[in-house]
Amino acid sequence: MSINSKLELIKIILEMIRAPSYYLDEVRRFIYQKGVLDFGKMTSLPKSVRQTLKTRAGPVLSLTKIGETKSDQAQKILFVTRDGQRLETVRMLFKSKSGDHESLCISSQSGCALGCKFCATGAIGFKKNLTSEEISDQVLYF
Repeated sequence: MSINSKLELIKIILEMIRAPSYYLDEVRRFIYQKGVLDFGKMTSLPKSVRQTLKTRAGPVLSLTKIGETKSDQAQKILFVTRDGQRLETVRMLFKSKSGDHESLCISSQSGCALGCKFCATGAIGFKKNLTSEEISDQVLYF
């Protein structure tokens, strides 16, 4: 059986332990509405279910943060995928008289085939297209 996403894996685990079907909705709510990325902190679920998810599903995000640089205007995060490929995500902070806002620059690939001289990502060459989960997990991180 091929499992294509973390939510699909969570659903299978919940079915295996015969948990009520609404638990999956609770997990979705914690991740996508509340920004909770740790099964242990999903407190509306029984502790035994939280522990089972943590043990069997692993981390909520498919990416692991391995580096960060920060300034008043930007925060750059270096992630590694489960298959060992690196990518960067940048959160840019804009301040103006009309109000402050943020913008995210998310990656859709690890590496880049263009090889622009000014770009560190291009220097490593193209490695792979990211999965939809790897792309969305960059947004969830922030």
